[in-house]
Amino acid sequence: MNADKLCVSCMEDDSGSPTCPICGAPFDLPHTNLLLLPPRALLHQQYIIGRALGHGGFGVTYLAWDIGLSMRLAIKEYMPSGVASRSTPHTVHPSSDRMKDEYEWGLDRFLEEARVLKKFSTHPNIVAVDTIFRDNGTAYMVMEFLDGMTFEEFLGQRGGKVPFETSLRIMVPVIDTLAAVHAEGILHRDISPDNIHLAKTGKVKLMDFGAARNALSQKSRNLSVILKEGYAPEEQYRSSGIQGPWTDVYATGATFYHSITGKLPPPALDRAAEDNIQTPSQVGVAIPASSERALMKALAIRSLDRYQSMEDFKAGLTEPQAAAPAFAPPPAVQTAASPPPRSGIPPTQPAFAPMHPPPMPQQHSAVPPLMTNLPPAPQFQPPPFQAVPPASTPSSSRKWLIPVLAVGLIVLAAAAAVALRFGPDLLSRGSTKEESAAKNQPPPNPPVAEPNPAPAPPPEAAAPQPDPVPATIPPASTPKAGPKAPVAKASRATPGGPTAATQTDEDRQRKLEQQKSSAPPPPAQPTEQPSPVRPAAPSNPTSGVLRYAGPPVPLNGKVTFQNLPAARLRFTFDHDAWQPVISRQANGSQTLILVSRKQGLQSKCEVRWEIVP
Repeated sequence: MNADKLCVSCMEDDSGSPTCPICGAPFDLPHTNLLLLPPRALLHQQYIIGRALGHGGFGVTYLAWDIGLSMRLAIKEYMPSGVASRSTPHTVHPSSDRMKDEYEWGLDRFLEEARVLKKFSTHPNIVAVDTIFRDNGTAYMVMEFLDGMTFEEFLGQRGGKVPFETSLRIMVPVIDTLAAVHAEGILHRDISPDNIHLAKTGKVKLMDFGAARNALSQKSRNLSVILKEGYAPEEQYRSSGIQGPWTDVYATGATFYHSITGKLPPPALDRAAEDNIQTPSQVGVAIPASSERALMKALAIRSLDRYQSMEDFKAGLTEPQAAAPAFAPPPAVQTAASPPPRSGIPPTQPAFAPMHPPPMPQQHSAVPPLMTNLPPAPQFQPPPFQAVPPASTPSSSRKWLIPVLAVGLIVLAAAAAVALRFGPDLLSRGSTKEESAAKNQPPPNPPVAEPNPAPAPPPEAAAPQPDPVPATIPPASTPKAGPKAPVAKASRATPGGPTAATQTDEDRQRKLEQQKSSAPPPPAQPTEQPSPVRPAAPSNPTSGVLRYAGPPVPLNGKVTFQNLPAARLRFTFDHDAWQPVISRQANGSQTLILVSRKQGLQSKCEVRWEIVP
């Protein structure tokens, strides 16, 4: 094509006619907005700039023509509104010296976002990035041109809304694409109908990642358009808000809600004060109950109440309708006159005809005998008999089974009666004998009386012996010993024989028990007591160090640290080879994902974290 006669409105006609025969636009487009590049401007000695395709608060996207490849492209220019302006028709510079640092910081984020999107150039549902370059004091991102319309334009052609099934076919590829992007530690942060493109080929494309714009908005409050009300969750309004996959879940749910109801959800900050959002079924949308519950969960105000991943959101959104229980009546249809239930999600008319409950089994008034329900008895042979034919029918088994059961019950009853009658006495006797045996051991050789005992020597000839004293009683408390001690009596023979010896043993036992009861308690022996183990006091660390020393990590590789505190954290890295991404887990903790952004292999990293008050 002749570039000098090319129509810059469609880049498809090069006849040079005053009015394009294809798009009907004039050959010379007027240049009325001085914040935009003039038509037919030449960039990088390769690209001819055409009409503006979109102008947001962060940049401008133009239709362009590649002179070398002779093809249409789209070029996005870094031009943050309120931070930058033009000194010439082409040159971009900060609007003031005070904005210089913010402008340069946002420019670096813009180039970083372009490099990230370059990774996904082969993804079928993401706009491919061809190249990036710096010129005119700013930066440009060259992308493929999408021939079709945005989801927003598609909704406008159909009265502002589409059926649930149509929106689901469009949004499921978007959800799958975001799941792949989140797996790489990247967030979109700007899901809305105008960032979803429907190509003429039937492909759904996700474009205009808002990661760089969101980063600049956190550093500067001078952007005229920072967030899109209705699509942005509440954490994007706060500088300390923790963002993660749940942030894109909210924006995706808001886009879905807008497409099927024709209404934009109320701003998140307004809902935080008073949540009066209506469910789709309340505004007359035909939607399965399970899908409606999933959609309203994605639109929860608090991030912890939403789905924490796109995979979970998709599973809830596409979950098939569960069949109603057989004993429950079909759900009632919500009407305009009846108030909504307390749960906020009224029952909807089922998409399929309700299933009639199966007939209940007939119950008989008479209960069949217990024995008829028993299975055939096994071939059991009692010990006294050796040749008993196996039971063949329930009637023959009943003949011997009933007596056996009766005998068994009688035996069990007799055993129980014996245990109740004699069990406590036997137990008490056994325990009493054991205690008495443990307290006092009898003499090893007790005196035994003989029929004609020999006369024993008189007690005066034997030396007086003191009574045995327990080892735990100190000598000071021992009773005085003398010639009339019980030991002397035990050695004297009496005409009574065995009776006298037995009486002596009982006296000795009684004396010992009296001494034990009257003696003071033994002194406490010093023993070594183990020191009590005190549980460690629970700690709430406010800072820490995360270290990785393992297999080398290549470019774009990831290192994950889990179970970080659920608070706003500040991270300090030992070098700039890693890009951090924070995500929140279902249990409330946070996960830090480090993505290698440096050529070569990274085998070590050290990250210091601290809680920001």
